[in-house]
Amino acid sequence: MERVGMIGAGAMGLALLERLKLAGVRATVYDSYPPALEAARALGCQIASNAADVARDSTLIDVVVRTDEDVVQCMTGPDGVLAGAASGTLVLLHSSILPQTVKQIEAAAQKKSVFVVDACMTGVPPRCRRANYASSSVARRSSSPVRNLICSRWASRYFTWGP
Repeated sequence: MERVGMIGAGAMGLALLERLKLAGVRATVYDSYPPALEAARALGCQIASNAADVARDSTLIDVVVRTDEDVVQCMTGPDGVLAGAASGTLVLLHSSILPQTVKQIEAAAQKKSVFVVDACMTGVPPRCRRANYASSSVARRSSSPVRNLICSRWASRYFTWGP
């Protein structure tokens, strides 16, 4: 059974958490903003004290933070995802970030045998709540049936390309 974690419980993160709840999936969540954590708690999510704790409790982690710097910090910082992730963990980066940031995160994750997928989303939170948006990813390694299953519960259209 997959254990899902979420880093970032802002507007898009909460919309994804609502979709997970409808699918019967309870997530472990971290956000640096206390009101966002309270909103996640109201959805029945387990609250973690940092991103590393989310990773320790998860096999699949969704990262939905605002900037390239936020992604780097929540992934590689001392309390980041990679500090707690086990080998084989799958991380979906949903943030709108630069390709070089994805490559930086992939290189750091590879050292721990953690898989990273750039899985950008198109749409806004209301569309996400209705699963009426598109998600896409570049599969640099092997395609994950788990990723496809989880993402198919959120998006009306899901595309994968790459080697």
